[in-house]
Amino acid sequence: MVCPLVGRDTLEKAGISRVFPEAKRSWSVLMTREVAKDLRHWLVEPDFAATQRLPLELDENQKRLSKTRSASGYRRIKGPAGSGKSLVLAARTGELLSQGKHVLVVTFNLTLLNYLQDLTVRCPEYRGRSRTDATWLNFHAWCKRVCIDAGFREEYNALWDSGNLNEILTILMPALVDKALNENSAGVEHFDAVLVDEGQDFQLNWWNLLRRVCLPGGEMWLSADTSQDVYGTASAWTEEAMNHSGFVGRWARLGLSYRLPPVALRYAADFAQRYLPHQLLDLPDNIPDGNDELDFYPCQLRWVQVRSEDAAAQCIEEFRTLFPKAEPDVLAITDVVFLCDSKQFGYNFVCKIGMKGVKCTHTFTKSPEEWKIERQRKQYFFMGAEKIKATTLHSFKGWESRALVIFVDSQQGPQGATLLYTGLTRLKRHVSGSFLTVVCADQQYRDYGANWPEYLDFTVEYR
Repeated sequence: MVCPLVGRDTLEKAGISRVFPEAKRSWSVLMTREVAKDLRHWLVEPDFAATQRLPLELDENQKRLSKTRSASGYRRIKGPAGSGKSLVLAARTGELLSQGKHVLVVTFNLTLLNYLQDLTVRCPEYRGRSRTDATWLNFHAWCKRVCIDAGFREEYNALWDSGNLNEILTILMPALVDKALNENSAGVEHFDAVLVDEGQDFQLNWWNLLRRVCLPGGEMWLSADTSQDVYGTASAWTEEAMNHSGFVGRWARLGLSYRLPPVALRYAADFAQRYLPHQLLDLPDNIPDGNDELDFYPCQLRWVQVRSEDAAAQCIEEFRTLFPKAEPDVLAITDVVFLCDSKQFGYNFVCKIGMKGVKCTHTFTKSPEEWKIERQRKQYFFMGAEKIKATTLHSFKGWESRALVIFVDSQQGPQGATLLYTGLTRLKRHVSGSFLTVVCADQQYRDYGANWPEYLDFTVEYR
């Protein structure tokens, strides 16, 4: 490879074509139109990077909630997917940090913390470093910290030999935290404000443990959406129970969905009304009726019904065909997110698409025994990573992307419908278009999927 070094005189005399003849090349065995077209998807600026430079946009209700403290110091906010609950929580975090407050942000989902940190950086009034200025922990990491700070390290380590994982996380560990706070609360870090996102994933006693590290005159915050109750815990948050947990008055509600394109919002709401428990439904107030004359956020929805044994190959095919749909605009490779409800399927997908030269930022491991590696991958799961993203529907709660491929297996648990609804509501509207493809191996959703704008059924010949 020749890299000539020339000056202005040479350019003026010889012209650019003689100094750099490649500039006039009209044909190459290495660069074709197809290769150039593929490269554009890797070179275009991702939507996330462009968004990250913009300050948070809040409506008047959201601004009021982010700027004020309730009279009691306790505030609970509910609203449907895309209504801005995480946005307002991040704005409130930035506001408190700008006042010099000591802030703890807690989630159940480890990956959600990264998203909230990125949102907080975008608060107009906040000029600090969100990742270090506040304390960001998922609930069980906070439990570990409390036990160690209070001098219960040995008892904490012994927990992992005392029962199954679910019992440890839901019963034994919170009980040990309660004991640690009773015996050595002074040794545990306390905060001016404790903010909890995706509160429907929390058990009520977990919330009451967090209350005990809030300083007198401090602030407690809870954001929740019962329609996304993927762990079956939201039903315990009754009004009577919450009245004994510091709350007074009614919920503050965010009723409008700002995330989803109007078409996707209508289909997601239809799914919720068909399959979710009606007593937990919280749908947006602005669901379109399908007769909207203007739609500034185009959206391509595609449902593909498959057999389980064909699902992996079909998911890769759907990923491959996603990019031509964006033309004449260019969809960035790094904006695409693959979601599924099975860790094993996700790992196989990552391996197979990796064999085609496509690398992923993902949260999957080969076996459950590699849980430490899985946790580490969750900690470094960022939308800003320069690869496609792949994770579980659980881990993508609270996040958003303009291009999603979702796989739904036939072996779903009791919260399967809620989990799929959560996935459908992760789609982010965009003026250049949004893209959602569902590859479904569960026959119970076939009639619903048949109503989508694009529908393919590869199981017909087998029925």
